[in-house]
Amino acid sequence: QQTPSYRTINRARISPHFDILLKNMFVSFHTFALKQQLISGEKMYVDGTKIEANANKYSFVWRKSSERFHANLQEKISALYEEMKQQVALDMEKDEKEDFSIAQLEQLDQVLSETIEALDASLCEADTVHQKTLKQEKRMWTKQQKQLQRDYLPRLQKYHMHFQQFGDRNSFSKTDVDATFMRMKEDHMRNGQLKAGYNVQIATENQFTLHCAI
Repeated sequence: QQTPSYRTINRARISPHFDILLKNMFVSFHTFALKQQLISGEKMYVDGTKIEANANKYSFVWRKSSERFHANLQEKISALYEEMKQQVALDMEKDEKEDFSIAQLEQLDQVLSETIEALDASLCEADTVHQKTLKQEKRMWTKQQKQLQRDYLPRLQKYHMHFQQFGDRNSFSKTDVDATFMRMKEDHMRNGQLKAGYNVQIATENQFTLHCAI
């Protein structure tokens, strides 16, 4: 008899079809148990437990911190946007109440590239007096573009990913994004330390597991 390997179990666990299969299995078993009168379907007991995840204890990401850093980043992007709006041809509609999106930041990057290219073309035709001014302007926009490409855009993408991972949670672990930081029942150090884990809820009747949720 063959024993499934770790890889086989892991492939099944992360398969997009596994969630549907698991739900169908619970429905089928529930129907079977009712027909066989193993359960009545009238009573259900729910019990929960916390299970510690195999995740680095310093790998936490907090929603409040991400929201604060994201707001600070939006202020910096807004300052760049206002500066560009005053000095270059910027054809971009932006609602002041809405945050800058990744697509809008990429659009700003494209406008900066076009601005720098236009300055290069002007430098070739300008006299010595005007070249100095054009070079200073080019250096300024080149610096702004590097800041956008190397800092603003990667950070905005990171925070967007964080908010997708949070869902309705307030934290997650970088090394196990499904785990949430919480206080465990067993606290050997007695310091209330938060650890990455899962809050597992199981519904049973007559010692049969009928549903589970994490």
